[in-house]
Amino acid sequence: MFKLVKKLLGIIVLGLLLSGKTYAKDLPILECSITEDGNVVGSQVWDLNSSLYIITRITESEILWTSFPDKGIKVFHTANRRTGTYSVKFESSTQTFTWFGKCEPGSLEKKF
Repeated sequence: MFKLVKKLLGIIVLGLLLSGKTYAKDLPILECSITEDGNVVGSQVWDLNSSLYIITRITESEILWTSFPDKGIKVFHTANRRTGTYSVKFESSTQTFTWFGKCEPGSLEKKF
């Protein structure tokens, strides 16, 4: 009985080790911009393979991730993989702001 439990526990542990973030190195680098009244007001390159962000969900159609720029502020990002639309929601204990924009495949290489 003990050997069977030990084998099952070993299989479970091995399965958990192998199932963790197998996609981690296959995530894209995105260059996302926020637009307001048709004008770009800000842009950011997101290396989603970085440990600075928490990937909350990946589906065929979207990627959701969270970043924490300052204490007490959470930032929720959503990028549609088919249309490129991007939304970013800043949330603090007192206020919430949401902006929209567009994402494209990006690069970490310096442009100039």
